Amino acid sequence: MVFTAVVLDGNGRSGGAGHVVNWSTDLGTLEASSTRTNAQGEATVVLTAGKLAGYATVTAKTGADDSGRTFRVALTADPITARVASLASSKTSARADGQEKLILKATVKDANGNLEVAGVTVNWRTNLGALLSATSSTDDYGVATMELRAPVSPGTAVLTARAIAADAGKTIRVAFSSGTALLPPPQP
Repeated sequence: MVFTAVVLDGNGRSGGAGHVVNWSTDLGTLEASSTRTNAQGEATVVLTAGKLAGYATVTAKTGADDSGRTFRVALTADPITARVASLASSKTSARADGQEKLILKATVKDANGNLEVAGVTVNWRTNLGALLSATSSTDDYGVATMELRAPVSPGTAVLTARAIAADAGKTIRVAFSSGTALLPPPQP
C-alpha cells in the first residue's frame, strides 16, 4: 500500500523538493523510515502487511515540531490462503427423526492464523441428513454457519467444511439414533 504525504509551506503552497518526511507505523512494515519530497512537495512510502491482520496507523511528520498526519488502514487476512481452522456442531448426537436441526459452525483463518473477513465461501458436505445449502459465507468474525436437518434413519453423519480447493477442510461426526426412547417405568 502506497502512502503519499504532501509538504506545504505556511501559505498552503507546495514546499518543493528535499524536505524529509519521517514515517512510522504500528502494524506492518514500511519500506523506509524517512523519504524526501519531490519537486511537487510529495514524499511516498510503501507499507507492506505482515502476518497479523488489524488496523495499521501510519504517521507522516516533517520534524519534531510537526504534529504530522495520521492515516488508519485495515490490513485484512489473506483470502487466497483461507482454511477452515475449526468445525463444530451444536450437538454431537441427535434423534434420527427427520425434524431435528443442528447448527454447524466453521471458523476460517488464513495461513498466518488471522480470522478471515466476511464473505469467504465455505463448502459443506454430508453423507447423512440434509444441509440447508451446499455453501455459506463467513461473517465479520470469520465464522460460516450451516443448518443440518437430521436424517430419518439412524447412522453417523460425516460432515466436512472446506474454504477453498486447496483446503483439506475439517471433518466432524454426528451420531443419529432412532427417535424411539425407552420410558422409565411408572412410579407407584
